[in-house]
Amino acid sequence: SLLRVPTSGTSSGTPSQVAITGRGSLTGLIRAVRFSPDGTRIALVIGGSGRVVQCVVGTVERNGSSVRIDNLVVVTPSDMTVTDAAWADGTTLYVTGRTDPSDYGVWSVQSDGSAFSKRPFSNLPAQPESIAASSGELPWVASGGGVFIQRSNVWSAPFGGIDATVR
Repeated sequence: SLLRVPTSGTSSGTPSQVAITGRGSLTGLIRAVRFSPDGTRIALVIGGSGRVVQCVVGTVERNGSSVRIDNLVVVTPSDMTVTDAAWADGTTLYVTGRTDPSDYGVWSVQSDGSAFSKRPFSNLPAQPESIAASSGELPWVASGGGVFIQRSNVWSAPFGGIDATVR
């Protein structure tokens, strides 16, 4: 279930369920919710209970005070377990996760599932658990109890060398 909580109006503070259509057989817990910069699309990290966790993108349909999510498209490979997602810009997502226990990292993918490619992951101490990104800014990840920023082809502590890791 995905819930919406209005912040104004007569139903302020009262949660309501958001309908999700076009998801086919995709089921499981919603582990992350990320709106595109313009608010017209949404990325969901969904799965679990014995199923692979994937990233899907859908359109946000608004009609008056009602909202629904339509046209979900899986944008990550079926053998990948996704831990988080972030919009890098209006069409590009960064996703963290792994394809097997030894192959973890960060990937970029277009919102239609095209151009899936691995980004550099050297200097990350462990599989990234979460990621933050925005247009025109360097991505940040949480990994192995620390926070790292991607500079060129390596991840490093945001305020100095490896000894300056932010925890």
